[in-house]
Amino acid sequence: MKAIALATFTLFAFNTWAADSTWLLCNDGKLALNVFEHRDANGTDRDTELTMIYGMHVYTATMSSDDPSSAPDKNGFQAIWINGPHEDQDYFSGQIKIDYQADTVMMKGTALFDGSQTQINDLLHCKEMTGNL
Repeated sequence: MKAIALATFTLFAFNTWAADSTWLLCNDGKLALNVFEHRDANGTDRDTELTMIYGMHVYTATMSSDDPSSAPDKNGFQAIWINGPHEDQDYFSGQIKIDYQADTVMMKGTALFDGSQTQINDLLHCKEMTGNL
C-alpha cells in the first residue's frame, strides 16, 4: 500500500512540475525557433530560453522575467539580443512577441549572418512540444 501511495505521489508531483513549463518549436519555412519557458533557478521568476536556427547558424538567448529590459512594451513585444556562436559576430537584434495562446512568435529586427545584415519581420507558427522536461 505504501508503494502505491508513493508511486501516486511521485506521478502527480512530476506532472505538476512538468506542467510548469512550456516548450514551443516554431518556424516559417526559413527560420526556426525553439522556445522553452520555465521557472528560473531561484524558483520565483520565469526564464525563456531561445534557440534560433537559420541554415547552419545557431543563436541562443535567455529572457528573464526579473530583468526590466525583458519587459514587454504596450504591444507585447520584448527587446531581444540573440548571440551567435561567436559573440557580436553573428546575432539577431530586435523585438520578439511570443503568443502562447495562438502558438505564434513574431520577430522583427536585424540579423547578421556571415557579415551580411538581413532584415527579419516574420510570423512563426509553433507547435507545443511535450516531453519529460
